[in-house]
Amino acid sequence: MVLTFFFTTSISFAYQATFTPRISVSEEYTDNYNQTHKNKEDEFITRVTPGFTAELPGRNIGADISYDFGYVMHDSYSERNYWTHSARFAGWSNLGRNTRVDLTDSFVYTKDPDIQDDIANIRTTTPDVPIDSTIRRGREAHYSNVTDLKLKHQFGRFGKASSIRLGYIYRFLNNEGETYEDNKGHTYSTGLTYWFSPRWGFDVNADYTRAEFDVSDDRDILSGNVGMLKKFNPKLQGHIRYSQTNVHYNGITAEDDRTYNPSIGFDYTVPDDISLSLDIGYFKNDFEFREGQSGLTGIGKLIKYFRRGYRRGSWKLSALAGYDYSIWGAENLNFEKFYEGAGSVTYMLTRLLNGTLYTSYRHSDYPDVIPERRDKTTSVGIDLAIQPYPWISFELNYDYRNVDSSMTLIWLTVVKRKKASCPTVFQRSLSWIDSKALKEAEPYVTTVDHSDIRGLVTA
Repeated sequence: MVLTFFFTTSISFAYQATFTPRISVSEEYTDNYNQTHKNKEDEFITRVTPGFTAELPGRNIGADISYDFGYVMHDSYSERNYWTHSARFAGWSNLGRNTRVDLTDSFVYTKDPDIQDDIANIRTTTPDVPIDSTIRRGREAHYSNVTDLKLKHQFGRFGKASSIRLGYIYRFLNNEGETYEDNKGHTYSTGLTYWFSPRWGFDVNADYTRAEFDVSDDRDILSGNVGMLKKFNPKLQGHIRYSQTNVHYNGITAEDDRTYNPSIGFDYTVPDDISLSLDIGYFKNDFEFREGQSGLTGIGKLIKYFRRGYRRGSWKLSALAGYDYSIWGAENLNFEKFYEGAGSVTYMLTRLLNGTLYTSYRHSDYPDVIPERRDKTTSVGIDLAIQPYPWISFELNYDYRNVDSSMTLIWLTVVKRKKASCPTVFQRSLSWIDSKALKEAEPYVTTVDHSDIRGLVTA
C-alpha cells in the first residue's frame, strides 16, 4: 500500500518554481526473498518513503531536484531493516541561441537486487538509462552515482540540423561487502553531425573511458564511429555506419581487445503515431587470450500509439543483438555476446483504469569467464492503476522473473513477487507570471539528432 501526500506551490517570473513534498507507504510480497534455487523463503517488505521534488523550469536556465529517503522493514528479518536513499539533479542552461549545456546527477543507496521490470519501455523511451543484465544475489547494501555533463551547439543551414557535442560522465559503484567488486570510471566524448545538403550529411563520434576496479585489471576503452546520413523525406532517414572499440587492459592481461562493426539502418517517425528505428550489422572481435567472437548486431525499436475515443494506449517493442562490455554492473564479466527481445502494451481500459503488460527475454554468453558462462533471463509482469479522483490512485503489480545461469549448473529462479500499492495525492498551485521577462527570453532551437543510432550495440 502506498500513501502519498502531494502539495505544490508554483511561483513564475520568467520561470516557474515548484516544490512538491510527498510521502509513500508500500507493501511488497516475494516468494523467493533470498533469490535461491532451493529452500526458497517468502517475505513481506514494508517501505515508508518521504521525499520531495523541486523544479525551476525557466526559459534559458532551469533545474529539477528530487530526493527520497525511506525506511525498509521486513516481516521475518527485522535485523535487515535499513534506510534507503535516492537523489537526482537535472539542470540545463542556454549559453546562446543555439548552444545548450545539460548536467544530471543520480545517486542511489539500497539493498534491493536492482531488477528492472518493463525493459521494452526503458529501451524505447529512455535508452540512456543503464540496465544491469548481470545477477546480483543476496541483499547487501550498495550505492552508486552517475554524473553526466553535456554541451551541444547547433549550427548550419537546413534548420540548424548540424551540431557539435562534448560530454563527460563520471560513475562509481561501491558495495558494502566482499561479494561484488567496486568500480569507477571517467568517460570523455565528442561528436559532430554535419549536413552539407538538405538530404545528405555525416556524423563522427568518439569517446574514451578510463575504468578502474578493486580486483580486476583496470582498462582504457577507446570507441568511435563514422556514418553517412541520408534524408529520404521528413519522416524517413537512413544511415551507413562503421564502429570500432579497442579495450586495453592494464595489469596481468596487458593486451588489447578489439571489435569491428559495420552496420546499416534507418529511422522512421510520425509524431504522435509511430516511431520505428532499425540498425543491422555484423561484428568481429579479436582477443589473444581466447577464441575470437563474431555475429550479427541489431538494434530495433518500435513505438505505436493508438486512440479510440477516450481509450488511449501504446505498444512498444525492442530487439537487440550483438556485443557489449559488461563491466559496470553487479558483476564484471567483460566481453558479452547477447540477444534480447522485449515488449510492452499500455492501454486505458476505462476512463479511470489503466493497465500495462510487459515481457522480456535475454540470452547472454560471457566468453572471458572461465568456464564460459551463459545466462538466460525471462520476465513477465502486469500493472493495474486506477485513479478515481485527481488526488487519489491505487495500483496493483505482479511480476515473475526466471534466470537460468550456467554459473550454478542448475536452473535458478531468482524472483517472483506480488506488490500492491495505494497512493493518495493532494495538490495546490499558485503562479505569478512576469510576461515581460518571458517575452525577452530567447528560446532554445531544437532539432532531431540521430547520432545516438550507432553500430556499436550498448545494452
